[in-house]
Amino acid sequence: MWILTSPRSEFLFLYLPGLLGLLFAILIPDLGESSLLYALIATALVDSGHVYTTAWRTLLSPAEFRSSKSYLILPLFFFIAFSAWYGLGAYGLWKFIVYATIFHHVRQLYGINKWYQSLNGRVDRNSDYFLYFLSVIPFLAYHFRPGVPANYYSQEDLFLFPFREVYLGFCVLFITGVIFWLVYEYKLFVKGIREPNRFVGVFFPAILYGQCFLLAQTLSQVLFPLLLSHGIAYMAILALSLERTQRDRFRSFWIALFVIVLTAAFFGGLESFWEEGQSEFTSGLPLFLRASLIGATLTPLFCHYAFDARIWKKGHREGALVFRKPPAQ
Repeated sequence: MWILTSPRSEFLFLYLPGLLGLLFAILIPDLGESSLLYALIATALVDSGHVYTTAWRTLLSPAEFRSSKSYLILPLFFFIAFSAWYGLGAYGLWKFIVYATIFHHVRQLYGINKWYQSLNGRVDRNSDYFLYFLSVIPFLAYHFRPGVPANYYSQEDLFLFPFREVYLGFCVLFITGVIFWLVYEYKLFVKGIREPNRFVGVFFPAILYGQCFLLAQTLSQVLFPLLLSHGIAYMAILALSLERTQRDRFRSFWIALFVIVLTAAFFGGLESFWEEGQSEFTSGLPLFLRASLIGATLTPLFCHYAFDARIWKKGHREGALVFRKPPAQ
């Protein structure tokens, strides 16, 4: 079984965007730097925009909004916390954002894999371990890779320790992990356990993270495949969840997806426009105002992270609807 009911839809929304991003990075290495349209789609529409679409299952869903005080408390908490952090010097702020984002991305991949296991009716914890290993090891290797681009937010986005031998050691560790995983899957196949959805749910992150963190040469080659893969997959599964939980407003997957894409385009475009002129607009403002604007900018992002950790749990009040098995395919 597939989350989006068919392997074609699954491939179109959950895997094709990331694979196209990887293909562009390999065949047209400078596309991210030379094409404004590609950059806007990846960063504004998909990356920034998908953050705001979470509101349809939280702040804009009356029943869900009333179910938890966190929808009132967390936005205020994040605004105060990030405003104060920036106002006190911002040391480590941008690093925190990057690592929180990577954690969020990997958790989405983990959630998809667990969803597959639920559809298959079989828990596979080894698959969970392999997924984490094959996603995290390339990212750790990136910290030791000489000459890596790492200045998306600032000049100090990551803790970098260029050390070629350590980097190569992580590469060997990654390849070893891939081999062990393939042997594990072969043994399951011999036993008659055929789960192509779960297999792809590990294979794809291994390819994506391996290429982006071990082989990519420019910042856009690293980031854009990750952003496209994560954001488009998120919007698709969010559309599915809205169709299942709010049938009065979203009568089909495609209607929900259309609304989500419009939401992402509108708010992603606004955020992109704001970021373009932010430094010029805020340069003459007092520190507390600049800090407040930074806090306001980061609040939606971390509300997205925090709200997702709530609404995508199987034990959530809408979990039975969201994660129900589709009709036999």
